Amino acid sequence: MNTSKKFWTGAICIVLSAIMLFTLIACKKDNGAQDPVSVVNGQYFVENGASDYVVVIPEDADETLTFAAQELVDNVELATGATLSVVTDADASADARMISLGQTSQYEAVANKIPLDELGADGYKIYTVDDDTYCVGNSSYAAVNAVYGLLNAYFDYRYYAENSFNLVRAESAPLLRFNVTDIPDIEYRALATREVDYSTEHRRRLRILSLYEGWGRLYAHTYFVIVPYDQYKTDHRDWYSSDGKNLCLTHVDRSVFAANLVDIIKEQPDSPYVMIGQQDSFDFCECADCQAKVTEWRSKGAYSTDSARAAIMMDFNNEIARKVKEALPERDIELVSFAYNPTKMGPVRQLEDGTFELLDPSLKAEDNLGVMVVPYNAPYNYDYYDETNVSIRAQFDTWKDVTDNLYVWLYDTNFDDYSQPFPSWGSLAGNCRFFEDYGAKWVFFQGSYNMTAINFGEMKQFVTAQLMWDNSQSTEELIDEFMLAYYQEAAGALKEYFNVMNSKYAQFAADGKLLYSFGEGFTGSDCWSYEFLNNTCLRLFEEAFDAISIYEQTDRAKYSVLYDRILKETLFVRKMLLDTYSSQIENVAQMRSEFDEDCAKFGISGFTEAG
Repeated sequence: MNTSKKFWTGAICIVLSAIMLFTLIACKKDNGAQDPVSVVNGQYFVENGASDYVVVIPEDADETLTFAAQELVDNVELATGATLSVVTDADASADARMISLGQTSQYEAVANKIPLDELGADGYKIYTVDDDTYCVGNSSYAAVNAVYGLLNAYFDYRYYAENSFNLVRAESAPLLRFNVTDIPDIEYRALATREVDYSTEHRRRLRILSLYEGWGRLYAHTYFVIVPYDQYKTDHRDWYSSDGKNLCLTHVDRSVFAANLVDIIKEQPDSPYVMIGQQDSFDFCECADCQAKVTEWRSKGAYSTDSARAAIMMDFNNEIARKVKEALPERDIELVSFAYNPTKMGPVRQLEDGTFELLDPSLKAEDNLGVMVVPYNAPYNYDYYDETNVSIRAQFDTWKDVTDNLYVWLYDTNFDDYSQPFPSWGSLAGNCRFFEDYGAKWVFFQGSYNMTAINFGEMKQFVTAQLMWDNSQSTEELIDEFMLAYYQEAAGALKEYFNVMNSKYAQFAADGKLLYSFGEGFTGSDCWSYEFLNNTCLRLFEEAFDAISIYEQTDRAKYSVLYDRILKETLFVRKMLLDTYSSQIENVAQMRSEFDEDCAKFGISGFTEAG
């Protein structure tokens, strides 16, 4: 096969971002997940393209609730042709049949019937009283989630990625009666990908957050944001480790740290979470006083040096948490600290039966303090229940009794080479169950956040978001569902490519080469033969392009969108050919030029975290 095949030329490059490709199906699928939902015989939500229902939102509705109302209006119109009016609760007619979003005055009138305590931040209820339907939860985000639940029940709505969703079209929709409660398995679910970070609509439709939502300025590594090194180093050099890479938690003035922290918190009144996280370093202060404390905690049975350092950190964290609560009693603020690098193991000792207990009761986290566990050295071929990850389970076990507010920061890409596939598919559902079992309230998957998603990145976002909400779903079924919706006629060829790549990585694992987030990973001729890349992979891509050729003349816009979705998946294979087998490529200069052009088309300027 000639590696400069015509589909590398990018000659068809019309991009119509407003084109919406969606699957129309003849009838609704069984919707057991939304039970109990029943049809009201003889009544209609929409009849012959018209509806007498109005959407009601609170008079002081925020932008998120307004978005929820517009999503409902737009999708009902797209499905049925009916246009719903949106009114505030103050303007709603008492006789109107309504869908109430959020905590409207109409909702408040029946609130005693609808307990919301168990819903958490994002869970929702959809319920019917007389002919009115209420979509409600404890936040505006919950109302958005409820709207998608309502649309799913009526029109089998399902969002996959930008310009890709499922919606049943019908001029009439029988009225449904609801008594639905839907609570995600993980309360707060976040992803870091370029698509998620750049599009509020995308993450709302996936029912997830970005890393930054809720944190304000203080997320990730914040010690030097709170007590800047350049500001204090001259007069207080002992506040910092000797290499200047972290704080000295023994010598830093805790009152100054807390006062600075309180000032920052006051500047961000809408941020409920505040990270007091160590710098991004493996270093811990090694001054004589810190080392003496490490030795002291080790003498008291600390599980490891990391555990002794964590004891120093938790003593510091707890005092800061108390000072913040005292200074801001009116604010519902949760401080969060890293279990990361030099403090990855909790401040515990190991008992004879293998379990752990706190080194000292004073190290139990204050009720306004959480701990974010970062299992950075996990192999992602297997979930955390697998024996391969026994050390990761131990990390969680050392922290689970330290705090009642457990956060998790995960890596789901190869940070040294974003071009490589990262087939962690087999670990996703198990890990989501693991986090639920350990009571994690916030889980964050960090992907290739500064580069357009390749290697089925959009599919990874959809599947991960789904499993964080409900980890009982089948990963394989979610993959098949996405493939059919997103790639349509090309789904068969791309699923075969997906399977042969996963088989390759399974063989790597069997040979002892596991999937980690850092390191060179899987490159070179020892991993990828020319025959596999050129004859197997490129052939499957050619089949995928051939499958959508039916639209090349009949629906040029749809063809262009599908073409680019396939083209983006070719980048890894083409890069490996160019990097490893350039001498065997007949028109290597042309292929390299086309590869660079396609990277530029997708906004890819580099394949590492640094760009």
